[in-house]
Amino acid sequence: MEQLFNVDTGSNADAEPRKSRRTAGKTTPAPVRMEIAGAVTGDTPGPNSTADHELHQLRCDECIGVYYGKMMPDLEKKLKDNRVRRGCHYCGTETSYYCWGCHRFLCFTAPKNTAKKEPKYFTVNTPILDREGEVCVTTDTSPSGEPTLQYKSRVEVGMWTCYHAAHQKGWKMHMQLNRSKILSVGKRTRRNSM
Repeated sequence: MEQLFNVDTGSNADAEPRKSRRTAGKTTPAPVRMEIAGAVTGDTPGPNSTADHELHQLRCDECIGVYYGKMMPDLEKKLKDNRVRRGCHYCGTETSYYCWGCHRFLCFTAPKNTAKKEPKYFTVNTPILDREGEVCVTTDTSPSGEPTLQYKSRVEVGMWTCYHAAHQKGWKMHMQLNRSKILSVGKRTRRNSM
């Protein structure tokens, strides 16, 4: 049989270091250690519990959705099926996605099978900053003829999911408390970009 490719295999001594370098480059790093987002309080209701847990509800209302991601089994356990799935806290759809702040399984799809009709989208009114880093203001005349000031903003649209619905109260409270900080970061960014 005729050789199709002219490949120089080199010596066996050269092959060993190449193999070990490739293996070393493919090793998985250790898990990233994150800061705590919540605490195990014993107040989280079980999957079939109908009891009213006020402390759990308070934790859910104040959660801003930190460390939202796919739940995995303990690293020490060697399981054949490495999926962890539960019903979404909001709509009941089976999901692996979990919030480590409020300790709820929440799917990242449009809410289904909920008692009330849910919107398809959410909007964010993002303020527009001028060259000095201040929020742009326009003067409008009201129906009574008096001039009124309006802040310029851009409306941005996103898909509404169970994750958003479950964290809405916490986000609203967080954004209202930190509005000046959020705008000051925008001002610094605007000034630094010039």
